[in-house]
Amino acid sequence: MKGLYIHIPFCCSICSYCDFKKQVAPNKTKTQYIRRLIEEFDLYENELNDIDTIYIGGGTPNSLPLDDLEKLLQKIDSYHFLNVKEYTIEINPELLTEEQVLLFKKYKISRISIGVQSFDNEMLKILNRKHTYQDVENAIKLLRKYEITNINLDMMFAIPKQTIEVLKHDIKQALSFNVPHISYYNLILEEKTILMYEVENKRLCLLDEDLEALMYELVIKSLKDANYNHYEISNFAINGFDSKHNLHYWNTDNYIGLGVGASGYLNHIRYDNDRLVNSYLKQFIKEELKLTKEDEQSEFFIMGLRKISGVSIKDFEIRFGVNPYEIFPIHELIDQGLLEECDMFLRLTKRGLLLGNQVFGRFL
Repeated sequence: MKGLYIHIPFCCSICSYCDFKKQVAPNKTKTQYIRRLIEEFDLYENELNDIDTIYIGGGTPNSLPLDDLEKLLQKIDSYHFLNVKEYTIEINPELLTEEQVLLFKKYKISRISIGVQSFDNEMLKILNRKHTYQDVENAIKLLRKYEITNINLDMMFAIPKQTIEVLKHDIKQALSFNVPHISYYNLILEEKTILMYEVENKRLCLLDEDLEALMYELVIKSLKDANYNHYEISNFAINGFDSKHNLHYWNTDNYIGLGVGASGYLNHIRYDNDRLVNSYLKQFIKEELKLTKEDEQSEFFIMGLRKISGVSIKDFEIRFGVNPYEIFPIHELIDQGLLEECDMFLRLTKRGLLLGNQVFGRFL
């Protein structure tokens, strides 16, 4: 089975931290884009027979005009996917309408991921987010009115000027909604973003690493105390509500990516679609890379170690015909207290979680 990712690159405003492919565009461009995206589906017709998760991300998918959103959902529905066990769409809460929710119900979208990041007005201003606490509350109420209850809140910590007290309040507010899934990402300064410009010009300062580590530990403890299972570095779920689509990435399964800037992985080939909307509207161009066995071995660990359960040594041996201890510096990472072996799984230690990128770099 494989996942299907569909990218909508449009937003009503640009968040300061975001480096995903996105732009503010007129409705005419959005309509042209959806028409082109529908055409791209047909290029993968022979690969769409075993899809079990669908994820519409962005950008801001619910910034699309209602007619264009329905055209896209109609195209997905036309494939009559029989094995889909999770169907997600990302939304911004301030844009959610009853008409959109009715479309979600009509086309059997089962999971909604709400971009929140913070409930603090100063943090939202720094991130250039346009919603309020009330918008989030109204969105969740509206979804539940139509019995859509599989809801994720995307949250963020280590925002410039954020304090432990602000983070505690954010966590408390997020938990008050009793949603089954919360993603909590640490802010990462990305190239060519508004936030990087602000930092480089000393208008904002990133938090120091020690404070960031304290914040991460607070997030983990608070959500675990509220009975959320910490199943991936940045993801927490009530039992049974793990993100099935994202598990395709972490398990290095095959997946199809459609839309400008989208990536896919099929039959040992990694591909990336053109990142320019105007180019995408004219012709389908993608860069392909045939992964070597060594590439796939590295990805197996780099992606798999994101899961708190870690990487199965047995699965690695079955897939690649070699014990990972023979090709990676695992003994060294264990001696450094960054990895541990438990029941034939290799996983990050508590210290390893805080230094994850350093660990991942050892598998390149």
